[in-house]
Amino acid sequence: MYDRVLVPTDGSEESRRAATHGVELASRFGGLVRALYVVDDRYSGLEFGDADGDPVTQALEHDGEEATEAVENAAAERRVEATSELREGIPADAILDAIAEWDADLVVMGTHGRTGLEHFLVGSTAERVVRYSPVPVLTVRANGQDATDYETIVVATDGSEPADDAITEALTVANAYDATVHVLSVVDTRLSQSAALLESLEIEAKNAVSDAIEQVTTDDEDGDVDVTTTVMEGVPAAAIVDYAADNDADLLVVGTRGVTGLDRFVTGSTAERVVRTSPVPVLTVPAEESKNEE
Repeated sequence: MYDRVLVPTDGSEESRRAATHGVELASRFGGLVRALYVVDDRYSGLEFGDADGDPVTQALEHDGEEATEAVENAAAERRVEATSELREGIPADAILDAIAEWDADLVVMGTHGRTGLEHFLVGSTAERVVRYSPVPVLTVRANGQDATDYETIVVATDGSEPADDAITEALTVANAYDATVHVLSVVDTRLSQSAALLESLEIEAKNAVSDAIEQVTTDDEDGDVDVTTTVMEGVPAAAIVDYAADNDADLLVVGTRGVTGLDRFVTGSTAERVVRTSPVPVLTVPAEESKNEE
């Protein structure tokens, strides 16, 4: 499934950890890795490759060569074929362009990297990529774990199409790793203005879990995946992150809305909040409709 794994890197600890996950997934699925370093042209007015006489550009290109070489070396240790590329531009835009040009199946990247201030000013590069990527994006925090076997996978569902696509993705990974899948549905207590409404929301959450189990039964024809289900109350993003941490999850899977959906454009969406706060690696899966519209 993951034939082409794009690994953007800036040489930071988060990028290093993310690369281990990217290489591991490529190894497991027999895929290729491409390491990508983006020389941020907002820091220099020179054309890419014209570093002579400009210490900033020269330093960035040197850092890029070291960062991509580290990813290639990690891939070589796992006998995974890897290539690397340096390009200039605004990082998020350059990464999205690379996804399309290389026909990537998966992007694996850190959540912040070296320029943490950008996260507070205009949104992190990772969040922008998650919001607009037509393919799944795996994000890894600096304090997260290095890649291991994904033994426990949590997938959040609300019964929507994005959630259905997330379940399909989670099952594919679970089959590759013989993992247990936890299907979680959260009743959003912020919307419970009355007991009757809360009861209605609980019914919807239970129906979402039931639909997820039916989907698992259909998609997992061999019946090899062990599945557990949970319905809980809370603020969705926080509840999802807490549940994953409490259950020692190795991977958290969430869907994102389609291109025309509010969730893709409003900063602070559930998926983006999960990416921002989860210590567990997060695999965000765009709805199939968004892939078709890209």
